[in-house]
Amino acid sequence: VSGPNLVGIELIVAEIDSALSMFVDALGLELVERRRSTDPVGEVAIVAAGDAVITLLAPADRGPGFVLSDREPRLSQIVLASPSADVATLGVRVAEAGIPVQVTGETSFFVTPSGCRGALGAKTAVVVTALADPVG
Repeated sequence: VSGPNLVGIELIVAEIDSALSMFVDALGLELVERRRSTDPVGEVAIVAAGDAVITLLAPADRGPGFVLSDREPRLSQIVLASPSADVATLGVRVAEAGIPVQVTGETSFFVTPSGCRGALGAKTAVVVTALADPVG
């Protein structure tokens, strides 16, 4: 089993327009999608960054759908992808390292922000998914 590849990061931002001004207008990255979201409630923009995407999330404090309790701007999650056959093995290796793992299916798992806090010192989730699974 080789290590997974970075396919995306998610940033919680205070304001989508300001984030897009930096990533798209100033840095020249391509805006792939911009939309309202109900899971979580807010606005989402996805920017192409080479082989990975940057998902920008500006969460709302109310609305129909899931409302994030912690809307503080931060690196929210790191998304890694690996061949389907390797995902379960990687999950076992992470759990054996003493890091709590949440299995979300046969081809994906994640370490919650609270689980990562011990490993990284930050409230950032790490998601590992199969290469063919949708990310974002």
